[in-house]
Amino acid sequence: MTGGVESYSWAVSQAFARICRRVTLITASTDGRVPDETTRLSEVRSLRGSSQLALLMRFVKQLLCHRIKGDKFDVIHATTWRMAIPAALVFPRSKLLITVHGNEILVTSLPLKILMRWVMQQADLLVCVSGYTQSLLRETVSSLDTRTLVNYNGVSNSKRIQDVEEKWLRPDQPLTTFTVCRHESRKNLFAAIEGFISSGIKGEYRIAGSGPETNKLKELLKKHPSANVTLLGRISENQLNNEFANAEIFLHPQLEMKGTGDVEGFGLVVADAMAHGCVVIAGANGGTKELIDHKLTGLSLNVCDSDDIAHELSWCVANRGQLNSIGLAAHRRATQDFNWDSHAARIISEMQ
Repeated sequence: MTGGVESYSWAVSQAFARICRRVTLITASTDGRVPDETTRLSEVRSLRGSSQLALLMRFVKQLLCHRIKGDKFDVIHATTWRMAIPAALVFPRSKLLITVHGNEILVTSLPLKILMRWVMQQADLLVCVSGYTQSLLRETVSSLDTRTLVNYNGVSNSKRIQDVEEKWLRPDQPLTTFTVCRHESRKNLFAAIEGFISSGIKGEYRIAGSGPETNKLKELLKKHPSANVTLLGRISENQLNNEFANAEIFLHPQLEMKGTGDVEGFGLVVADAMAHGCVVIAGANGGTKELIDHKLTGLSLNVCDSDDIAHELSWCVANRGQLNSIGLAAHRRATQDFNWDSHAARIISEMQ
């Protein structure tokens, strides 16, 4: 397996390892670290590169080493189309499948478009993480003959139903709102904060993550010293799970920005929040739109401006008695439909 989408690579390789006899993982990692939960894998190579080109060359080197040793792979799974290029060239007789996430196919360079189309034509299967991503692929790469499969991602840490029910046994406490994301324009955090403040909702709004807009967000909060909004910065996995467990509302008012190559292909953090029984308020765009049935498994934002956000937050306060059923329905949807083992099993079934 090759790939540059780090979290996807780790999760899906583990799922494959629970089904297949032998799984070799070659993936990119920001720190070169190998997670503890890779014991089922036959071999793990976690690579680092100073640039995309340097990383690509490291992938080529690893694949050539396998070829020289005489290794044979029944299937090679490239988790981005760029990583599929060396796989198609070094192991042309292996079945090739490529996962399509969304942003990576919104290329503007003509040479890259030609290269992307070529490698996708070499694939036996293109795995799209949502119906939205499949439509985006067809829009971007027209007249593509390769088979496609819509296959939702899994959730990283689904909570027990007892834990979710316990979350909603606090009817007298103020609602806690939580967001975790990279602080960039598409995540729409300025509107989120302004909408939270103008809604008048009691309780705290806690925002985890960092990015290019972090300092601007701090400046915005200086203008609202009484606002109950906390920037947590980057947090650990354990801290993240605690935040999900303590939050009743997960706010994710993302925007669709095709022009700059930035869309929400699936919305993994939204699925994770649903698995924790949070009432998700998210933009009705991208793959995230497919995850939420409005007022059944979450709340959808059609406009995603501060007024729209404030309206939905106010609705949560006025209809607090309904939040319990929405949170539990979200948990059921996530645990039933967003499962890594099912994701891997569907791919294997399609490739046979």
